[in-house]
Amino acid sequence: MTIVIFPLDKIPQIRLIDLSRHSNKRKAMIKEVTIFGVGCSLCRLLQSNIQTASLQLGMEVKIREVTDIQEMINLGISAIPALAIGGEVVASGRVPDVPDIMRLLKA
Repeated sequence: MTIVIFPLDKIPQIRLIDLSRHSNKRKAMIKEVTIFGVGCSLCRLLQSNIQTASLQLGMEVKIREVTDIQEMINLGISAIPALAIGGEVVASGRVPDVPDIMRLLKA
């Protein structure tokens, strides 16, 4: 398993790639995941759960953190931390556990 961390304009992006499950001829499906919060301990726990779930699934994820309150309000997020997968908010005001995140990533 290889873990590569790419910072991009102060927005951390974490790419997890299981090289044993993907050949060079076939591109791995990348899930885009967004964490909405202010960098609190619950947001860090959510990020850790996402990383663990993606490792267990052998799936590559791109994690984006949003700390802009106005952007959260525009998306209708009223409680943090919140999690969006593929642009859809799937959890708000709670930290989903690893099995829940695995189920959401597979959907």
